Order: sequence, then structure tokens, then C-alpha cells
Amino acid sequence: MTKQIRLNAFEMNCVAHQSPGLWRHPRDRSRDYWRLDGWVALAKTRERGLFDGLFLADVLGVYDVFRGGPEAALRRSHRPPPEEARDCLMKCCSVIKDWPDRDRLLWESGVEGSGLFENGGAGAGWSAASRLKTAYGYNSWLLWLAAKNLYDPNISPADRVTRERVAAYVSELSAALASYTVLCRIQELYDALRVVAPEWNPNWLRQLYRTLRAQVRPAREKLSRLKPIGELTALGERLMEEADSASDRSARRRAAAYRDGLMIALLTYRPLRRKNLAMMRLGRHLVKGSGSWQILFAAEETKSHAPYEAVLPSALTPRLERYLDVHRPVLMRGRQVDNQANVRPAHPEHDALWVSEWGTPLNFLGERIAARTKAAFGQSVLPHLFRDCAATSIAVDNPKNIGDASLVLGYGGAHDDRKAL
Repeated sequence: MTKQIRLNAFEMNCVAHQSPGLWRHPRDRSRDYWRLDGWVALAKTRERGLFDGLFLADVLGVYDVFRGGPEAALRRSHRPPPEEARDCLMKCCSVIKDWPDRDRLLWESGVEGSGLFENGGAGAGWSAASRLKTAYGYNSWLLWLAAKNLYDPNISPADRVTRERVAAYVSELSAALASYTVLCRIQELYDALRVVAPEWNPNWLRQLYRTLRAQVRPAREKLSRLKPIGELTALGERLMEEADSASDRSARRRAAAYRDGLMIALLTYRPLRRKNLAMMRLGRHLVKGSGSWQILFAAEETKSHAPYEAVLPSALTPRLERYLDVHRPVLMRGRQVDNQANVRPAHPEHDALWVSEWGTPLNFLGERIAARTKAAFGQSVLPHLFRDCAATSIAVDNPKNIGDASLVLGYGGAHDDRKAL
């Protein structure tokens, strides 16, 4: 049987990856790692070279072994300052400006907000993330058409979409991607057509979506990774207790362990979505009033576009206040301090609830939770899986009140329309 060769590029979202000093070369663009056009240029180069994918390397910290500290890596910009690896995925796909003029103008018109006397386009109410995700899916469709020599920029977007072409598109996607990802590509194509071809009514495309949705199977088996919510709560409590009693560890390491334990414990009581957990800011999303702590998210900050309001459980109140009074200040000082009390902050003051060991807002929140749960259970439990664990625990332990699961997950109900995350 003939084997295919898969070509993958190797990159990192930082100044210099594996070739320090190459920035001197006149054709090098590593200095543009923070610019959109730099990633777009890389995406186009990969397309011309028929590359199959892009592997994005990532690290959770800075190299600090050489000469006992990070100074050499910082001085020579060897990897730091790194940015969130996931950010460049969307940057690579943000090529709306390269679409045919007709598609681009229709898209821009279709995502504009409504005026006082007229309705907006189909995408007018979408969030920035939804627009970017849909544009990515539509761009994938255009690239596939171009690869098959079926791309004609002079015809309307609707005329490019035929049953035969979409069937071939789905067939090729299914050979390389998980079934849920294929479903997402078709949903994105359908949503994009609602914007760029609002008069078109593709009933057969909706039916295809329903058929694919019925065939979706999880890429990763989930059931074995579910944990009783009580075990996850106990893990969070244990991490915080061990952090407070571990006198042999530095203050910074104790603070990081306590932070991770508090995040895990909070997710067991209030299984927020990862995005909302990561974005929490003191005084905005976490507010103290009337003797209790409130968790608040505005409608535009939630997936369901509905406001979220919940009270922090009283069992977590002393844990949270100890984190704010003792451990968060240690983390805010960054790696300049371990057990020294009077050191200037390594980074400007900020209001992020979750702080990294470097004193910056914690970007790799999911990775920290995954690492802690894998160490405890042998399998990682990602933040979103906490939602499944919470709902399953209610179904198993209290089946008569299974309706409470929707409230715990923030889906709301007839008597509580505030908790819709």
C-alpha cells in the first residue's frame, strides 16, 4: 500500500524559535510574529508549498537554567516574549481581504450592525469570535475550490455551491478530520452563505448538516475521563491545603499550587466555560457586596449572549480571600522573588484574578488544570469537562432533580434567566 508523505511546518509564536540570529537574514520575518500580515504571509507560503499543516510549539515558561536564571534568554529574545499559540491559528485564517471583491463586499455588508430604520445582515449580531470562525470556514471552502480548479471569482457565492461539489468537499474533509470538525466546516459554510447570499435558501445544505450531526462521534472517548464532582472538589481542597503547609517549597511555588487548587475547586461549584474563567477580573467579574462574593459576566461576554450572575459558595469564601490576601501578591511579584517580602513587582499592576508565576495574567489556565488532574487521576480533566462531570454527578446522585443540571451549567430556566453562560 502506498503511503502518503505529510508535510508540516514547525513554528512558534515568538521572536526566535530554533534559529537565534536568523533575524539578520534579509528574508527573515520572525520579527513579524505579532503582526497579522506576517502570519498571513506564512499561511500563503504553506499553501504554495502544498503543506498539510502547521505545528505550533509552545512552552509554559522561559528557559532559565543557563547561568541560573532567565537573563540570557530575555536579553537575546530566545523565544520570549511568547504569545498565546492559539492566537496565530486565527491570524493565519484572517484573509478576508483576499476574497473576491463581490464576496468581500457582501460579507462586510452582512456583518454590519443594524441602523435605526433598517435591519442588519445575518451576521450583524455575531461576536468577533463568531465572525472569525465563520470566515475561517468560508475561506477553507474557497481554498478547496481553488485547489480543484473550480474557483471562479466572477460568479456569485451561491452559484459556486452545488450538491456535487459539497459532497466532494465533505468526502475529502472526512478523510482527514474528525467528524465534528467536518460538521463545523459545513455549519460555517452555511452561516457564511447566509451573509454573502442572503436570498439563497439552501434547504439541502441544512439537511446535510442535520445528517452529519447525527453521525458525529467524539474524537476522544469522554466517559472514562469523567470524575465524580466530589473527587474534583477534594483535589482542589487538597492542593490548597498542601500549598499552605509545604514549608519546604518557595513562596512562589506554594502560591501557584494554591491558585491551581482554587481554580479546580471553583469549577466544581461553578463550572464556568474556560473563556469566562480565564477572563475574570477583580472588581468587574468578581465583586464583593452584601457580605458575599458575586461572579458577574455581561451578556456580550457569554456564549449564549445572556448575562450571568452567581454567588460564590460560602465554602470557597475563605479560600478565595486567602488567595487574594496571601498568594496572589506573591505571584504578582513574579520570579524576582521567592521568600523576599519587599521587592518591586516584576510587571505593572493588573486586575486579573488568575496570575502566572511571572506576574502576568495567566494564559495557560487550561494546561495548568489538565496537568494537576492528570497527576491526580492519571487522565487530564480539562475545564470544559468539569461541566460534564457536574451534570453527570447530578444525574447519578440526585436523578429526581436532574433539571438542576441546566442551572448549574448556567443554561437558565423559567425561574432563573440570569444564569445563562
